[in-house]
This record gives sequence, structure tokens and C-alpha cells, in this order.
Amino acid sequence: MRQHVIELSRKEYWKQFEPAPDFVVLFLPGEDLFSAALEINAGLIDFGVSQNVMIATPVSLIATLRAV
Repeated sequence: MRQHVIELSRKEYWKQFEPAPDFVVLFLPGEDLFSAALEINAGLIDFGVSQNVMIATPVSLIATLRAV
């Protein structure tokens, strides 16, 4: 997942539109997937933020979209 965060960040989707949020959302279709990833790499959220990639699950995706 860390590699996918890096690859998404390199695409810099936010530069295509003006104005646009300066991040991209990586959607995980299950809370359990995110939980398993965090067990392996507890710093995944902070790493994603540092790469302008917000990791979202079904629960957090709606809140993220409303905030944007």
C-alpha cells in the first residue's frame, strides 16, 4: 500500500484543475483492509498525508467528500 501511495502522489492529479484540493483520495473498500495495513505499518496515515494522499474507507469517504 505504501508503494501505491507513492505512485498516486507522483500523478499529482490536483495540478489538473484550478482551484482544487492539493491531495488525492486513496479509497479502500473495507475498514478491515485499512486496519490490517495499519497493523503492518502504523505510520501509514502520516506517510500518506506527507505525500498528499488521504486514505479513505467507506466510513470516512463520505465525510471527506463533504469537506471538499
